[in-house]
Amino acid sequence: MTLPLRQKTEFGTLREVILGSTEEASFPPKSKSNANFTDHVADLGPAFYDKYEEGQRIPFADAKPELVEAYDQFHVDLTNAYESEGVTVHRIEPPTMEVLNYWGYALHGYWPATLASLYQIFGNVLVEGIVSDNILECTPVGFTCRDLYVERFLNDPDAVWLSPPVAKPVDRSLSAGPGPYVAHGCTRLVDEKNIFVGVGWAKGQEEPTASNELGCEVLRRMMRPLGFDVHQVNYDGKFSFHFDYILGMVAPGIAVVPEGAFLDGIPAPIKDWDFIWSTKEETDQGTSNIVPLGPDDSGQHRVLVPEEAPRVAEEIDKRGVRPIPIKANLPARNGGAIRCATLVLNRDD
Repeated sequence: MTLPLRQKTEFGTLREVILGSTEEASFPPKSKSNANFTDHVADLGPAFYDKYEEGQRIPFADAKPELVEAYDQFHVDLTNAYESEGVTVHRIEPPTMEVLNYWGYALHGYWPATLASLYQIFGNVLVEGIVSDNILECTPVGFTCRDLYVERFLNDPDAVWLSPPVAKPVDRSLSAGPGPYVAHGCTRLVDEKNIFVGVGWAKGQEEPTASNELGCEVLRRMMRPLGFDVHQVNYDGKFSFHFDYILGMVAPGIAVVPEGAFLDGIPAPIKDWDFIWSTKEETDQGTSNIVPLGPDDSGQHRVLVPEEAPRVAEEIDKRGVRPIPIKANLPARNGGAIRCATLVLNRDD
């Protein structure tokens, strides 16, 4: 039986997910816009591109072979954890040459290890994000799992499929351009009505880290007729490239957030939530990059967390939620941890 495309909230019982791989994985080539990405990844940083030429292909296997091994094991561990909790796991397909060369106007890498920016489900609305991501390397990966969404869409007459407009092509050696950019690494469905789009601002950088104001406004007007309110949440880019390292959803009314990350204070729709405030060091370990599994058969909520942040796991446990630890150190510090690696197909609310 094919389940419908559904996610009433991010706290329903998780039923189906998609995970990535490291096949053909390569970093974004050196450019001004891509430096905006590595500047906000703990183990890469501003010096990552110093030894590379502009436009040079940078395979994971050559630049950081230990990362290939770490991500491969990470995907195995995630699969085991999800399946042990009753979640069906699908994997992406290998890329074709057409996929690897999708953006013909610019040389780009290929980032199949983490998938969360590609698609997001809001209620019964699937919003594809593959052409509105400021990381060109993520876009082609969206085609390697799209058939799974197509199958469920065709079997679900109530599902709606939308996409923001394609971001404007620009010379990326100069900037990322106007977009619009809205990546699902920056979107969170905090309840049945409210969607957050995180927009990161970093000292000394003229452009937002990932999603931008235009992308947020496009999504706001796109989702408003369907009954959703979209809120721009400005955050401190020193903590992360994407917002899913900022707002870590645990269970209804509970979240993990790095202290000082919200630039304009706690957003109104979650002002009464119970927050577990984390440090910058804990954030680098992926303490907010977590996946709530929803309630088990007994009604207890569960959440996948990085084992490298035991204090945060203890705080989660104190709140009656069962933390499920996963080794995530190298992935978390090199581009994405648990939430980054996971695409949701279905939650049972």
